[in-house]
Amino acid sequence: MCIRDRDATIGKSDNSEAEKANKIWKTCHLKSPSIISDTFMGQLQSSVICGTCNTCFTTYEPFLELSLSLAPKSSKSLASWFGLGTVTLKDCLFEYTSEDKLEGEELFSCEKCNSKTEAIKKLRLHRLPEALILHIKRFKYKGANIEKLENFVKFPLKGLDIRDHTSFECPHPPEDCIYDLYAAANHTGSLTMGHYLANSLVASKKASGSIEESWTQFNDELVKNITAETVVSANAYILFYKRRKFSNPEAASIAYKNLDILDQRQWIG
Repeated sequence: MCIRDRDATIGKSDNSEAEKANKIWKTCHLKSPSIISDTFMGQLQSSVICGTCNTCFTTYEPFLELSLSLAPKSSKSLASWFGLGTVTLKDCLFEYTSEDKLEGEELFSCEKCNSKTEAIKKLRLHRLPEALILHIKRFKYKGANIEKLENFVKFPLKGLDIRDHTSFECPHPPEDCIYDLYAAANHTGSLTMGHYLANSLVASKKASGSIEESWTQFNDELVKNITAETVVSANAYILFYKRRKFSNPEAASIAYKNLDILDQRQWIG
């Protein structure tokens, strides 16, 4: 538990929080050590700030993927709710880490105030995985039925920046928050008559000895080369990103400073 001023939290760190998160992280790794957890597991920080005493209560838990909503709670657009229109992956990530107000029947039981009060709840990414899996929630319940959302989601092939969604105590430097896409699972058709296919970067060795990566589509027994432009489509269902590797600190610094420019160039749509 930590006490914070809601308006003075930005940019500040809390050593006790960092130690708490690190202890839980180590315990989790000891329980399930594997190449899966080493590659895909990250850590979420869940915080609740009491609206009366401003006490911040935090918990930490591991994740292997993030499930992102396509129907934002704050959206006033019927088109968004019914699966129409275009959204960006950034929109989905901001929705995932946006604040929720606990009020009415969802009042928070503050152990410091010893009463139920209004509060602010939010999720943040505290520790980032080497490979980040983002699941776009394209199916939603409507009464007793399940419908598919057909929104076109714009996502970057390179330069996905996670900095805006990390906790204040996040141990990663800025250059560790940059990800590049290496695969995408697509779903076509409806829930009952659907089909899955995958697009992936495949490395091949040229006669000169150099390594070249190209996008390849795997559709049952059919395998073919595709262009990067066709990877971003309304059928994207699960996105696989890998942390960008830099050859030296100078290269990381250059990429970090120019990330906004790179981001604008790499978005397709």
